[in-house]
Amino acid sequence: MKKLIALVLCSVVLFSCSKVLIPEAKKSAIKDIGIEWVYDSSTVNDVYIPAIDSAIDATMAGFNQSNHHFRVHRKAVSDSAYLTINFNRCRYVTDGGVALGYIVSGIGIIASPIYTLNISGGQFLFGFWYFPWDLIDYTVVLSPYISPDKNKEQNMFVKSGACFTGKEERKQRLVGRFAVSLQELLLQLDGEKISNRGRRY
Repeated sequence: MKKLIALVLCSVVLFSCSKVLIPEAKKSAIKDIGIEWVYDSSTVNDVYIPAIDSAIDATMAGFNQSNHHFRVHRKAVSDSAYLTINFNRCRYVTDGGVALGYIVSGIGIIASPIYTLNISGGQFLFGFWYFPWDLIDYTVVLSPYISPDKNKEQNMFVKSGACFTGKEERKQRLVGRFAVSLQELLLQLDGEKISNRGRRY
């Protein structure tokens, strides 16, 4: 148990050290940051792309309406100060995957307790369920002009349950969580103290 706790604490420390930050020496010189985003066509479900594009534009517009030490915009070719978002995987659970979740969970919730009660002589009650998740998995990295450390990147994801919700609501909920995560990332770059609550779901 102690080893498990130590492993979890180490993981938290390692993750917290991977934050993407603007070096103090650069902060006063950077007034605008471009944002570019790239989709991996082999692992990103197309259903998300228009919604993500709109969410990023809306997040940038909202950020620019507040008082910050830099503004953000879609990256131009001439930009040297920019943030790259690489969308590595965007999973949208199919109708079949949702149905499988219902079936497996239904069987597990009913059958597992009966089975474990029988083999344990009535001492244990155990249930099994499977609910699939929609997922947006991405990596963010600052341009060399802002941060010369080429390996300084942050792996992030947001997820949302695929069961018990309509298709459009599922998509909007997940993309909304991504927008919150992006907003908190920009605030982090601006030096504001935020909780980790919005970074992983």
